[in-house]
Formats: sequence, C-alpha cells, structure tokens
Amino acid sequence: MDDLVVWLRQQLDEDERVARGAANEDPPPWHIDEHGGRIKSGPYTVVHIEDSTPRPPVAEHIARHDPARVLLEVEAKRRILDALEDQRRQAGQNSHKYVEAMRSPRGGPADDLLPGIKTHGWTLGGRVEALEEVVKLLALPYSDHPGYREEWAP
Repeated sequence: MDDLVVWLRQQLDEDERVARGAANEDPPPWHIDEHGGRIKSGPYTVVHIEDSTPRPPVAEHIARHDPARVLLEVEAKRRILDALEDQRRQAGQNSHKYVEAMRSPRGGPADDLLPGIKTHGWTLGGRVEALEEVVKLLALPYSDHPGYREEWAP
C-alpha cells in the first residue's frame, strides 16, 4: 500500500503541474461561447474546436474540467491519502490494540479497544481497510499510466 500511495501522489503532482500551467496561461473559470465551438477564459479563447459543426458535448467536457476543478480534485484526493496515512500511523501507535480491532466485527464500535480515538462506530482496522479500498479506487483512473500495478486494482 505504501508504494501505491507514493505512486498516486506522483500522479496527483503531475495533474497539479499541468492544471497550474493551464491556469497560468488561461485563468479559470473556463466557459463555452454562445456558439459552443470555443472554450473561453474571460475574453480569450482557450480552445477552438475547428470542426465546421461545433461539438457542444466536447466543448462542455473541456470547460467542466478547467484547471480550478482539477486543482480541487487533486486537493480532495490528497486529503484522502493523508487520512489513510494518519489512520495507519494511529494503528502503528496502537499496534497491540490494532490487532484486536482488526479481529472485531467490521463496522462495530471499538471505543473500548481504542480509548481517545474517535471511531465514529468503526474499528480502527475497519477504517484503515476502507481507506485502502478508496485509495485503490482513486488510482484506477491512472491505471494506464506507467508504474501502475495490477495488484492495486480494486
């Protein structure tokens, strides 16, 4: 799982780099012009669809995925990775209790096993396990990128 987290952070760094480059060139928000054939940033054209028939679905897709949205998505995914690392750190600090929590029914309260840790009704082990599954799902859109391992597939 550590390798997956490191690899996924690299993919997010690349998404951020590209989005910031686009935002520096053509600041968001991006929008579609009245004819549906140009993506605009303020008065400037970001993308001109050179087809004789404007393709509004393509233009709408490009505009909806402007740099501001990509940067927010990168931040949200990083927060999920941070949450996983935090939960795993807590599990390491409570390793003997973590083993007990993993034996508890998933989704069951574990306040008696892990005093001082807010469980929201989940065992610490159950939360780590759930976050690990979420991270695998976050990596799935990047499965065609170099370095992705089939073992990470959800």
